[in-house]
Amino acid sequence: MSAKTPANRRTAWLIGALCLAPVLASYFAYYVAPPAGHTNAGDLLETRALPDPRLRLLDGTTFRLSQLHGNPSQPEYMSKHTLLVVQLQKSGK
Repeated sequence: MSAKTPANRRTAWLIGALCLAPVLASYFAYYVAPPAGHTNAGDLLETRALPDPRLRLLDGTTFRLSQLHGNPSQPEYMSKHTLLVVQLQKSGK
C-alpha cells in the first residue's frame, strides 16, 4: 500500500459526506421540524381564451388557427389533405 491511501480514503469520505448532507438535511427538515400545517399556493388566475393571432399567408389572405380544425369525415377535407400530402412529397420536404 502506498502512503497516500489514508489521504485518498479521507477525500472519498469527505466527498461522500458532502453529497449526503443535503439529503440528510431535507429529511431532518421534513420529519423533525415539519413545515406548517397549511400551504399557501396563492390565488388562481382567471382563465380566458387566447385571441387568434393575426397571421397572413404568402398570398396575403388572413390565416386563423380555427381553420386547422378539420373534419376527416368530410370529403373536401380529405381531398385538401391528400393534395397537401402529395404536394409536400413532390417538393421533397
